[in-house]
Amino acid sequence: MSQTATQIDSFMRNGNQYVRLYQFTHVTDLGRQNTPDLGSWKPVLKGQDMVFLFMSETVWGSGTPTPDDWRMADQMGERWTQFAKEG
Repeated sequence: MSQTATQIDSFMRNGNQYVRLYQFTHVTDLGRQNTPDLGSWKPVLKGQDMVFLFMSETVWGSGTPTPDDWRMADQMGERWTQFAKEG
């Protein structure tokens, strides 16, 4: 069982029924500058969603964001803001 699944199971068994989870599937070249070259295979990297939430100048300034990347950044900002407001 994955670490995430184990943590969720523990939260649920201890009465916390307000566990939220999402799957990030947006593939991008942003943030890959310091990762191994995997050729044409471009998996979504662990933590790559944070590239779109925090928009680090180091990552965005050294990369070439696509229109899809900009849309994803807008969506992530909206969704996290909504989550903070409503849970």
